[in-house]
Amino acid sequence: MEIGKYSMDNVVTYLRANPEFMDRVMRLYNDFDIQSLNLFFEEFDLTSPFKTGKLTHKRFIENKEAIFDLIKDPNAYPTPVKNKDYLGDDYTKKIYNNAATKYDDIWDSVWTYETRGGIIDFLNPAKNDKILEVGVGTGTNLKIYPDYCEITGIDYSEKMLEVCKQKVAEYPKKNISLQLMDAHKMSFDSDSFDRVLCFYALCSVRDPLTVLKEIQRVCKPNGRIVIFDIIKSEISEVAVLQYLFRPIAKEMGAIYVEFSPPYVISYDSFLDLFNLFENLSIKVDEVLYSDPYKTAVLLRYTNQK
Repeated sequence: MEIGKYSMDNVVTYLRANPEFMDRVMRLYNDFDIQSLNLFFEEFDLTSPFKTGKLTHKRFIENKEAIFDLIKDPNAYPTPVKNKDYLGDDYTKKIYNNAATKYDDIWDSVWTYETRGGIIDFLNPAKNDKILEVGVGTGTNLKIYPDYCEITGIDYSEKMLEVCKQKVAEYPKKNISLQLMDAHKMSFDSDSFDRVLCFYALCSVRDPLTVLKEIQRVCKPNGRIVIFDIIKSEISEVAVLQYLFRPIAKEMGAIYVEFSPPYVISYDSFLDLFNLFENLSIKVDEVLYSDPYKTAVLLRYTNQK
């Protein structure tokens, strides 16, 4: 497999021979510094042993042995890359159930209410709209929904929903209902919702294409769908980092960012969202990126079916 001009078979072989190279991968991924990234790849030489030097990434240093085991697993880098079935339902539920009470403390400072407010602007709900949030989690978006809408949130994690219910009680003027539900097979009738928000959920599900199909089914014709997620970057050098980090993301979460402890989330760092859209003939109306690496995307599209 190739990403841009890079043979990933060769790069993976190099990584496995020089596992401390992952420290450098995680540092480049953490810093979101395009200039440093480009300079590194200009000088990157697969024929030379990696010069370790001083390890710099906190989470790599803390979890080095576990990381070595993950990247050396023969099944760590399957080809061709498939998003379907990469994450297991039971493991994902276990991770998010265990992390429910500490999730907000870790991630609230990342997805700020300014960011979330922009997402609701993208959704542009009208009075009396029925809104579905897929993967509502601990309910961190509930605060910013307008009072004049009917909001339904679903999640696969019982413990995340328990935390979410506490937030619902803080907003008595809002019409909010929560349901424990698998997004791969929603129990709603077709054409039930005017707007659908899928917030940081597709990268954490077993089969994102099936979830997208379900979102289209339950959303009314010409309804608005908004997605905010972590996706495979269109910048080749960034995508190389994401691919190398993928087996770690699956098991240990987003530990490439140093504030994130291991085993708090589980996700696919190489979610090829726009390729999935091609399978569904989805035409995106607007797209924004919130980081220089183009890994965090906010987009909307009209449900044409």
